[in-house]
Amino acid sequence: MDQAQDDYSQTIAELHQRLRGAEEDLSTIKSEKAILNEALEQVQHDKASLSLEIDKVKSTLSQSSKKWHDEKKKLKTRAKEGDHTLVLLSSTMENVKKVNAETEEKLKAQLNETNEKNFKS
Repeated sequence: MDQAQDDYSQTIAELHQRLRGAEEDLSTIKSEKAILNEALEQVQHDKASLSLEIDKVKSTLSQSSKKWHDEKKKLKTRAKEGDHTLVLLSSTMENVKKVNAETEEKLKAQLNETNEKNFKS
């Protein structure tokens, strides 16, 4: 019976030792879980902050893109108007050259006519 009592005492001692080891492991796991939960909360906070920042950047990019598109459209319109103006100026210049040439011819003819009259007199 003493042997059985010793075996029983030894088994209980081993179980207490295993229980203390399990409690220490549980304590370590709880500490690690708390650390991981804090890290998870920080990651979630960072994710929310980054999401807001991404939304702001997307909004700014969209506005900039729209402004660029509008400016590009204005510049194309101005370029077309400039081309149209150049065509009109070119046409007007050609007409002015023709009128100048005709006026020059008329003036030369009048000058010759006047010179002939003066020469005859």
